Amino acid sequence: MPDTSPTPADQLRAAADLLRAASTAAADHSGSSVWQSTRHFPDQPDSDFTTLTAGPGRPLHKGGGGGRGVAPYMHAPVSEYAALMGPGVGLALAAWLERAAVEYDATVRGAAGVWSESGEERERDAWVERQTNRHALAVARQLLGTTSETTAVEELEPIQLRWGLDDVMYGDDDTTTVLLSGPGRAPYWLELDPERTAALRDALAGPVLCLSGEHNHTPGKAAQ
Repeated sequence: MPDTSPTPADQLRAAADLLRAASTAAADHSGSSVWQSTRHFPDQPDSDFTTLTAGPGRPLHKGGGGGRGVAPYMHAPVSEYAALMGPGVGLALAAWLERAAVEYDATVRGAAGVWSESGEERERDAWVERQTNRHALAVARQLLGTTSETTAVEELEPIQLRWGLDDVMYGDDDTTTVLLSGPGRAPYWLELDPERTAALRDALAGPVLCLSGEHNHTPGKAAQ
């Protein structure tokens, strides 16, 4: 049976859709995509009473502080964080997640064209994993609630896939050897002939943007 579990690109797009919908709804309902946190007593550093507003003065919370005429309030750490992560930030994050999804799909397509023979799946998957934006994927999984806090921290740690700084070697026969490491950081290598090296280089470079604003999908050739 085919694997129906969501791909990293699926998760990135789902998180982007969720975040954009929530950010847009919050901005529309509050009247502004920029939120502000204002301290009630700025001359008292130990006082953490604040008002969270949409724009210059529309409170986002209801109820007074225990007395008539007292403005509604939130405690500073919560209010200031909410203002920092307002709808405008959410929309920018959604665009970043969508871009990461596009890059992942392009990486998968490019790797499939280079490692297309049976038995090359391990090398192909290792390359795709190395190119995946794991920071964006960790954010997406947090938004979707598909990962624990411990897992999220682990995902932010880079996976060491290289042996060292000199991880690409060029042979006298025009071959290119890429040094990698697999599970448990066990070393292995990929030897590419000149044709596969060129195909991989074109796949990683992506389509060329023409002067008209359209993409030229012919590898290595720009629009005249």
